[in-house]
Amino acid sequence: MAAENALSKDKLLDERIESTLKSYPSTALGNWLAAGVLYFALRSLDTINRVHLDIWLLLQFLIGVLWIFFYFRYRHRQAQIKSLWMWGIEIPSSFLAGLLWGMGWVCFIDPNQLETAFYLNAFIYGIIMAGVIITPLQITSCVAFLSACMSPVIVYSFFIGNTLFFWMGMSAIVFLAASSFFAVMLNRLYLDLLKQRERNAELLIALDAEKKQVEKADREKTRFLASASHDLRQPLQAMRLFESSLSAILNNQQQQDILGKIRATHSSLAALLEPLLDISKLDAGTVSANVQPVFLDDLFYRLQQRYTDVAAEQQIQLRCITTQHRILIDPILLERILSNLLDNAIKHMNQPGKILFGVRRKKRSLSLEVYDNGVGIKAQEQENIFDAFYQLNNPERNSIKGLGLGLAIVKRLASLLNCELQLRSEVSKGSCFSLQLPDTVIIDDEQDDLMQIKEVQPKSSPTLQTFAENKHILVIEASHDTFS
Repeated sequence: MAAENALSKDKLLDERIESTLKSYPSTALGNWLAAGVLYFALRSLDTINRVHLDIWLLLQFLIGVLWIFFYFRYRHRQAQIKSLWMWGIEIPSSFLAGLLWGMGWVCFIDPNQLETAFYLNAFIYGIIMAGVIITPLQITSCVAFLSACMSPVIVYSFFIGNTLFFWMGMSAIVFLAASSFFAVMLNRLYLDLLKQRERNAELLIALDAEKKQVEKADREKTRFLASASHDLRQPLQAMRLFESSLSAILNNQQQQDILGKIRATHSSLAALLEPLLDISKLDAGTVSANVQPVFLDDLFYRLQQRYTDVAAEQQIQLRCITTQHRILIDPILLERILSNLLDNAIKHMNQPGKILFGVRRKKRSLSLEVYDNGVGIKAQEQENIFDAFYQLNNPERNSIKGLGLGLAIVKRLASLLNCELQLRSEVSKGSCFSLQLPDTVIIDDEQDDLMQIKEVQPKSSPTLQTFAENKHILVIEASHDTFS
C-alpha cells in the first residue's frame, strides 16, 4: 500500500510539474498584459513616481521572462527539476510574483486619491482570482502567491490609519480568506478529477487485458472446434450406419419404434452440432472458396426438388425462375447460402403463402434473391438477425427451432465469396434476401465458348466393365459436411 501511495504521489507531482510548465507562457503573457494596463493607467496620474513605476514594470517583465525560461528549459525534462521543484522553483516564483503586485499597491497607493485606490484594488483582486484559477494543482504555491500579494495591502491599509483604509484592510482579510478557501476547494476538485482519470485509465488497462483474454479463449475455442470438426462428425455418421444396421435386424414393431426415437434424437443432435461446427470453421478461417463454373439453373433445380415437399407441408408454394446465367463461384458454398435462406424462409413464414427465388440482372451485375410473403421482420430486428445465436419468436430458446446460426453462416459465407448480402422486409408483407454477386463472376458469351458448363456423362470403359463383372461396389453415404 505504501508503494502504491508513493507511486500515486509521484504521478501527482509529475502532473503538477507538467501542468504548471504548460501554463507558464500564458501566465507570463497575462501578467505582462495586466501590468502594462495598470502601468499606463497609473502613468496618467501626476502623483505617481514614474521612476518607481518603470522599475516595477521592469520587474514584472523579468518575472515573466523567468517563467518563459523555465518553460523552454524544462518542459521536456521534468525529471531534472523534480527534487527542487516545489521549494526551489514554484513556490519562490509564485511568492515573488505575488509580492510584486502587493508592493506595487503599497508603492503607488495615494490615500488622498480614491481614483488610484480604485485602480489598484481592482487589479489586485483580479490578479488574485486569476492566480487561484491557473494554479489548481499547486495549493502551496497558490497560498504563497495570495499571502505575498495581500499581506502588504492589509498591513499598509491598517498603517495608514484612515477609516476608509481600515475597512479596506478588513475587506482584504475577508477576500484573502475567501480566495484561500476557494483555492483549497478548487484544488480538491481538481485532484479528485485527476484521481478519477487515473482510476479510469487503470480500469481501461484491466478491461483491455480481460478483453484480450476473452478473445484468446474465443480463438482457442474456435480453433479447437474447427480442428475437431471432422472427428466430431464421425460419431454421428457411425450412429447413422448403426441405425441402418439395426433397422435390418429388428423384427418387431416395438423395437422399430425405439429405433425411430433414436433416429429422431440423432437427427436433433446433428441439427444442433453441425451448424456450430460450420460456423467455427468459418470463424477460424479454415474454409476457402473453390471457384469453378456454375450453371445457376442446375443449382436452382436441385434446391427446388429438395424444398418443394418441405414447403408443401407448411402449405407454402415454392417457385423458381429458370435462368441461363452462368457464373464462376464455389458451388458448394453458394448452395449452402441459398439452402439456408430457403430453409429460413420456410420456417419463419408462420402462415400459408408463397416463396419465390431466382436471379435478377441489374445492368452488368447479378443478384440471387429469395422472396416470401410471410409475416416480415421489424426494422429494429433486421440487423440483429445476422448475429450468431439470435432468433426471432423464440424467447424460450427452444432447441427444436435451432440455434439461430443459419443467417450468421450465410453472412460469413457471403463475405467469403465477396458477395453483398442485403435484406428488405416489411411487417405483414414479407421479406427479400438478396445476394449481390460481383461483376467478375459473371461468364459472358465469349467465355461461354471456352467453357462447357453442362455435365457430360463419362464414356463406358472396358476396364470398368471387366472390374464390374466380378466385383461389388459399396457406396457409403457421407455426412453433409459443407466445409470439409
